Amino acid sequence: GSIMISFSSINGTQMHGNEYWVTDVLKGAMGFEGFALSDWEAYTRNPGDYDNQLRVAINSGLDMLLAPYQSYQIFDSVTNSVELGLISESRIDDAVRRILSVKFKSGLFERKIDPIDPDAYQPLGSIEHRAVARQAVRESLVLLKNDNNLLPLSKGTRILLAGKSADNIQNQCGGWTMSWQGTSNEERHRIIGGTTIRSGIENVVTETITFNETGLGADPDQHDVAIVVVGETPYAEFEGDREDLSLDAIDQATIANVQVSGLPIILIVISGRPMVMMEEIKGADVVVAAWLPGTEGDGLAEVLFGDFDFQGKLSFSWPANMAQITNGFVGDNPDVLYEFGFGLNYGNNTEVATAAPSTAVESAPPSPMPSEGLASTDSPAGSSTSLPTLSPTEPDEPTISPTSSAPILPGQSLDIGAPSQPGPLVLKELTSTSISFSWAASTDNIAVTEYKVFDGSRPVKVGTDETSFTADGLTPGTSHSYTVIAFDAAGNESPPSGSLTVATPFQVDDFDDGDDEAMNGFGEWRSASDGTESDGMCTFTTQVAGYSGFGARVVYVVDSGDWGYCNIFLDFDSGNDVDLTESDIAGVQFKMRGSPNTSFHLQLGTSLADFNWKYYSYRLTPFDRWTTVTVWFDEMKGDEDIPYSLSQALQSATSLVWENSNVGQGGWLLIDDVDFLTPASKPILAEQKQQEETSSSVPATGPCILIILMSIGIMTLRL
Repeated sequence: GSIMISFSSINGTQMHGNEYWVTDVLKGAMGFEGFALSDWEAYTRNPGDYDNQLRVAINSGLDMLLAPYQSYQIFDSVTNSVELGLISESRIDDAVRRILSVKFKSGLFERKIDPIDPDAYQPLGSIEHRAVARQAVRESLVLLKNDNNLLPLSKGTRILLAGKSADNIQNQCGGWTMSWQGTSNEERHRIIGGTTIRSGIENVVTETITFNETGLGADPDQHDVAIVVVGETPYAEFEGDREDLSLDAIDQATIANVQVSGLPIILIVISGRPMVMMEEIKGADVVVAAWLPGTEGDGLAEVLFGDFDFQGKLSFSWPANMAQITNGFVGDNPDVLYEFGFGLNYGNNTEVATAAPSTAVESAPPSPMPSEGLASTDSPAGSSTSLPTLSPTEPDEPTISPTSSAPILPGQSLDIGAPSQPGPLVLKELTSTSISFSWAASTDNIAVTEYKVFDGSRPVKVGTDETSFTADGLTPGTSHSYTVIAFDAAGNESPPSGSLTVATPFQVDDFDDGDDEAMNGFGEWRSASDGTESDGMCTFTTQVAGYSGFGARVVYVVDSGDWGYCNIFLDFDSGNDVDLTESDIAGVQFKMRGSPNTSFHLQLGTSLADFNWKYYSYRLTPFDRWTTVTVWFDEMKGDEDIPYSLSQALQSATSLVWENSNVGQGGWLLIDDVDFLTPASKPILAEQKQQEETSSSVPATGPCILIILMSIGIMTLRL
């Protein structure tokens, strides 16, 4: 089979570059004979440039790379590394052998893939499988508070059940289930089968429970206790990132509704992480961290009613407030609400079920009993000890800690390693005087405290905890190479990020001045049209409904003929030839908006085309929204049988022309913020250009009108 390597790191070393764990442990000590594959581009978290990131990943033992965007670059890079001796041929042979072996063992080379046989999947979700899942639920529950030994409950207890997650199997299962993000109530992604918490309790109790999702109007005379199920709704990966881990307004209102009744409250928390809920914990008699119990809500019920004991311990500290969380870690803050390793149980005061190991779990030994902020009774051995109800006179942020110190694990308390390498720098915006980019955050066993941004070897930003940066006040036409290094509080520094090399463009015109002259001496704007009244004559107007806020503009209408043109020209240096091959100009970038279902061409004007009307050009497909377009001159295509080369056109360029190519069809085009690009910008902008080229337009209907607008502001063309 195959194993996907984790995005995480151990002691600051990314798992996608960790030869010890992937090769020595997994493939060596554990004897794994399948192949190891990467997560989605996770190898790019390795140090150095892209070539080095690949080498580190493959040499560490990765056999297959999940690379959705740069597969051809990987082919070239790995081949080059093998030729240079940086990756051994034996390592490549091993990876190929492992991949092919799995395919052979799967029968992929002996037969065609048979249609899916539903009978072959009968074991999935079987009684045996669900028994294991239910056991996992029982063993992972963490009892955080049990005032007055309220748990375990008698099966004859009259129960009020409330909360949005009490009868919602989607919330129990979370993300990466029927869909990527999961959903609380979408019918097409409904999870079939399984047991909700409500159903699990109903299967255990002898009394009928009352389900009241909002808890409003709870009657204390009709119930002995309230079970309130709160927590998170489904999410996955970065979509679940939150700056506030408090319970949502629905949960808070439900708890408040039940508190009015005066019933003892058992608070069940469904979540993928600790929630910041100190006030809610204070107001509850019992608190259970149930995490995501999946399809087995009855596993929770079996523990609440004493068929099994609690065994779970916190695998990380539980924060009292958001200030205790830094870069996703609580660390060893002494004021946390519950420390790493904390977890209560019933002890021996109730008979714990015993059965065969495959279906039952023996009672766990009593949890370490807290010494601070905890009440301990003098009752006989075997009585349980629980957290007290926190009174208003106690500290706002109490510390709850076991007497025996929890074991120190990587990432919990010792600053034992440097932060991981910051993620790849991603260009967000490029102007003639500014460059904006961002990166994925580094991780650290304690916390990343700052990032330093370098342009070459020169620091340009020090002491920022943000994962984005904007360099302002740059000179047009200058090249910059940025890297980022992360630091922790101890001064340990990460490997530098991969570099982002990009050049600021030359500003041609932003049209704010409203005249016909381009900026920085690049030339002059003009418009032109021709044709006959029956063959596509263009006429100009200045009023178009819906565009009155744009100031001066040029509008022309194309009649239904078989020829005619309506163009906008940027004439270089008042029409003199310009040799673009000798200048530091490799392309043009501009903002564009136009009518869908039309097309235009950006042409390279030259005196060589005066009598043949054949040009090198680039086709533009506009959208009815502003889009940034990048055109590289050396990628322009020539008309059929064009009598001169692209290099000749670049050497004798006289203008750039935005030309309507919709004979007999109207449309409109607006352009703004025109810049010339330098060759240094080409690699980083290539992917952006490709995405814009492949975007599809939306069909449109309406009158045949072609608008060419030279500015969002004001520009007057000489007509």
